[in-house]
Amino acid sequence: MLVGRERFDEVYATIRQSACGAGQTVLILVAPDTDAICACQILCRLLRDDNVPFCTKPVSGYADVRAATEDVAQQFSDIKTIVMLNCGATVNLEKLFDQSQATIFVVDSHRPVHLRNYHSPGRVVILDGDAPDDDDAPSDGEDLDEDFMESDLESDAELSSSDDEPEGDEETEKQKRRRERKEARQAKKAEASDRRKRLRAYYDGTYDGPPSAALLFALTEACSTAEPTEVWLSALGTTGARSQWRLDDDAYDDFTDYFAAQLRHIDARKQTSGEPMPESGKGYQAPPGTVTYERDELRFMLHRHWSLFDAMYYSNYVAARLSVWKHDGKRRLQELLAKIGLSLEACRQTYAFLSLDERTSLRDNLKVQGPAYDLDDPFTATFHRVAGGGRNVSAHDVAACVEALLEGHFTEDASHALVRAAKKRRGEVVDTEDEASVEKRAFLRGFWHAYDACLGDDDALLSRGVHAACALQRGVVGQAVSMVEKREITTLRHFRYAYVQASNDVFSKPLALRKLALFLVGVHTTNGKWVDAKAKPLVLLAERRDCFLVAGVDGREGARKNRLAHAFRLAAGHIQT
Repeated sequence: MLVGRERFDEVYATIRQSACGAGQTVLILVAPDTDAICACQILCRLLRDDNVPFCTKPVSGYADVRAATEDVAQQFSDIKTIVMLNCGATVNLEKLFDQSQATIFVVDSHRPVHLRNYHSPGRVVILDGDAPDDDDAPSDGEDLDEDFMESDLESDAELSSSDDEPEGDEETEKQKRRRERKEARQAKKAEASDRRKRLRAYYDGTYDGPPSAALLFALTEACSTAEPTEVWLSALGTTGARSQWRLDDDAYDDFTDYFAAQLRHIDARKQTSGEPMPESGKGYQAPPGTVTYERDELRFMLHRHWSLFDAMYYSNYVAARLSVWKHDGKRRLQELLAKIGLSLEACRQTYAFLSLDERTSLRDNLKVQGPAYDLDDPFTATFHRVAGGGRNVSAHDVAACVEALLEGHFTEDASHALVRAAKKRRGEVVDTEDEASVEKRAFLRGFWHAYDACLGDDDALLSRGVHAACALQRGVVGQAVSMVEKREITTLRHFRYAYVQASNDVFSKPLALRKLALFLVGVHTTNGKWVDAKAKPLVLLAERRDCFLVAGVDGREGARKNRLAHAFRLAAGHIQT
């Protein structure tokens, strides 16, 4: 069952009512991405304020979903509500949870919603931004799974019947009854064929809906509990969705404008209620937790945390437009910086050491000089938050840190993984069971580090995230340049593909591999090589323990349908058989 935001207050009331009594009653299953983690933070804050006991479990796949459900059910027999964040919408949840009687609430940006979930009488509830429109989905029935997609449509020849009677001058009563039965059968088959075509059109292509963090923010609004921290978390989750191309620039701008309006509304409400508001002025330091809206944030990768030159060189936005790894591209970047009025020496030092005049000159002159270097829109909207230590952090920066911490890049766990990979290449025996348990522990540790980094209050953790994010971006650009220069990308009729060398363990993680794919697609789309008729999905394959990790992107941002995921599932099914 789909519910729009006008009924979100009813949804939360149901969750809260199920918590009456003792014991854990709410289980939260969270997918490993920035949007889902921010949504989890918002929901946990809401439940904690209402004294609702809950248990949070990160899951990396539906095998983890089953294991987590069984594990929690053994420990807590009172689970009445399961909340799934950025997972669950596209699979038949009634079948997946056939042994559980809990009500399942799903906040998931992945589309299309499985029709079993869509037409569930109430056991499965999908939260969506808009009220459901029954004309958008086929009606309820017995054929709501995607299995039919693998078979051909029924042949029109089957519509013919062997009991046809030759027509005479006059139709007898018996012939009339046969003709009516035949017409009824043909009408039924035609109706079934039309329904199958509609089902095929519904499932034929995946796309992305509203970010889960934005939907959970709407839930807090419905409950009248939205605060600046909820605005920050929803903006952070939306930023993470945009960085993964699950949201296009126009939709991102719409969300940020909406969050900015809600932030102003919250501030106005506090003033009306008589809460003391801090007065700004010379030397004023905003208190921790203050959230502000910034319309002109530089689109340079973590520019506050390393040199301006590196921030621009490794930025997806600049690298794709200037091809900075080439001699001419690097020269154009240095030329741009000179026209802006910054010396190369100043650009090589940490951005924080630039004077106020140099920073002002950068912003003002970039608006004038940028278009000549294909940098037509070097600014973007974002939010800033004053963290616990007084540091002012940007949603774009924190999103990059959360993503790097989530997969444990350049940490002690990553070092152990490199050692195990080296042993395998040398032919040494590696305990696969122990390897699996190590990976599981690293996954959980990375998830909770990313969870704790969302608010930016832990300076040490945030610094580790900045270091990991910078190193990861260097790795992405370096690997992409190597693949382009060595012509390692193969073009087929319907898609492109490339193998990532097994020696590079960084890209054995899903988000990092997708980040590499998006960088490659962004570069070739911007330079005009992969556009129009030449636009095809890109598939990257990275070797893991005893399999390949596959990431595919179709080169288009936002909620446009693509058939890549469905084609991959069919191909995987054929290989297994």
